[in-house]
Amino acid sequence: MAETYPVVGIDFGTSNSVCFTFSKGAPECVKFGYQLFTPSCYSFRCGKECYGEEAKNLMDEHPESVIYDMKRYIGKHEYEFREMFDHFHYLFSLHENEKGQLYYSHPDPTVTNHRVFASAVVSKLYSYIIDEARKQLDQEVEYGVITVPAYFSDQQIDILKKAAQIAGLRQLDVIPEPTAAALAYQCNTPNSKLLIYDLGGGTFDVCILEVTIDGYKVIKCGGDPFLGGRDFDQRMLALIKKKLERNGVDVNALTNSQLAYLQSQAEAAKIALSKKGVTRTAVYLNESFGEIKEVDIRKGEFEDSIRDLIAHTCDLVEDYLDELDIELTDMDTIGLVGGSSQIPLVRTMLEERFHGVKICAEGNTTTIVAKGACMRAYEQYCRQHPIAVSESLFIHKINQFLNQPIFLRIGMNLERPVLKQGSPIGREQRVVYRHVSDSKQ
Repeated sequence: MAETYPVVGIDFGTSNSVCFTFSKGAPECVKFGYQLFTPSCYSFRCGKECYGEEAKNLMDEHPESVIYDMKRYIGKHEYEFREMFDHFHYLFSLHENEKGQLYYSHPDPTVTNHRVFASAVVSKLYSYIIDEARKQLDQEVEYGVITVPAYFSDQQIDILKKAAQIAGLRQLDVIPEPTAAALAYQCNTPNSKLLIYDLGGGTFDVCILEVTIDGYKVIKCGGDPFLGGRDFDQRMLALIKKKLERNGVDVNALTNSQLAYLQSQAEAAKIALSKKGVTRTAVYLNESFGEIKEVDIRKGEFEDSIRDLIAHTCDLVEDYLDELDIELTDMDTIGLVGGSSQIPLVRTMLEERFHGVKICAEGNTTTIVAKGACMRAYEQYCRQHPIAVSESLFIHKINQFLNQPIFLRIGMNLERPVLKQGSPIGREQRVVYRHVSDSKQ
């Protein structure tokens, strides 16, 4: 049996993207330089396209030329993301044409008006990721599984799917991110519950699964599509600005380059304070800030600033469990997923809310979604060819769920939800309607 297969699993993230190949008989993370992920960034400047870390490094000097956080607004209309643009201080230019397609437009010294569609940028990033996978596999990639947030609309899923196909994946499957994470978690205690707590760069997903003898049964999915690591970065940025104000800096007069620099430093400070045992970190400032060389951020300050955001995620988890009339016990597991789930306060607050429940971080929470996607890609490839699936890699069966609610139209202008978003596919729901007219039913 071959140990290496032409398959990939890709988690296209808001902040960072991860790719796994199936090599040496097991899923293996593709390395981008010395890192296990690549920033989801793209830049076009002086006639040159840049991707990943190279593009992100242009933020300090040319922030208007770097495009990032694409997953937060892909498939949306301009009126939906304009407020978000102001909140997160995006410096690149994003617009919508008459066909409802998003495109970027920014000044470039070599082009009068450089314009590129958002879907094309996503495809370019997929190409960059797949090319790195090909190099490390030393062979072509035929089959891929990409992941999407649990609540992506059909239109958003279709954009990512077409982008991956254009990038070169001839055979393609799409699975929700919490589903992929559950596959990688490998929980094997029948009749227990696995709750996936996925706090990523731009979205928060919850998936509650029942562990069966041969796999998982999804019983609920939910979350907040507008909460993620970028929101924690903004809280850190606000702390840094307060410290600068105390030192006499007019934060309202910061240049675009200074603001972009502080945003990157805020993310770095958040990551530093997420490490075990770290209680404070210094945010170093460049020469544009004059005599102020650094500001000091304490772990307690940061945690106080984000406590309400984490409390909101815990509230959502409790609401879903109450809706299902489920009380987690010591047999059950909460699986942490996503880079922001590594913040120590997340585990602390979950332990306070759910006493006795095992809270696990399987391997690297940043890469686990792509690992699960790769496991599914390997399984699908073996079934198609046909090849025996490795006995050492038990891949759970798992059912699908609705990413959008199902409505029943009653009359011309009235719709009623029959199945909620996140309901397992296969569930039967009976709704009886009685027509009332002239006092007759």
